Amino acid sequence: MKNLFLCLIFVLASITAFTDSIKPVEFPDQFDTKTAISENTQWLIFSEDKDISDKVNQAIVALKITDVNSLKGAYVADISKMPSLVTSMFALPEMKKYNFKILLDHEGEPTKNWPRQTKKASLIKLTKLEIAEVKYTDSIDEIKKFLQQQMLVKK
Repeated sequence: MKNLFLCLIFVLASITAFTDSIKPVEFPDQFDTKTAISENTQWLIFSEDKDISDKVNQAIVALKITDVNSLKGAYVADISKMPSLVTSMFALPEMKKYNFKILLDHEGEPTKNWPRQTKKASLIKLTKLEIAEVKYTDSIDEIKKFLQQQMLVKK
């Protein structure tokens, strides 16, 4: 019973560790061009895992999205745990093949309190940087569905 109680406290603490809003911040993309997350940003896809990032990339490519920002959103990848040599020699050249911006958190600090679950993408809806809704998924289909909804809102 004591272990169950400790687990419950840990889960509640980890849930409350996430923020209920996103602070305005600028991130470089894979071409080192800065892009701001601001009050105009209505949604985010956030990943901190390579396999999940690959799924997000596949979903964006499948939907032929070339400008995530024009859909009032952003795709942010926390690459802070990636060794800098791997980032510069392998990851960035691969990311530069995509026609869309991948905003990169190199330090991990700006996104440390963003909603996340291990090995899942965070699909975040925002209202003036306040988090309105969060879904977690490891499914390409769910990511595509989220993006399609954002494409419809844009129209």
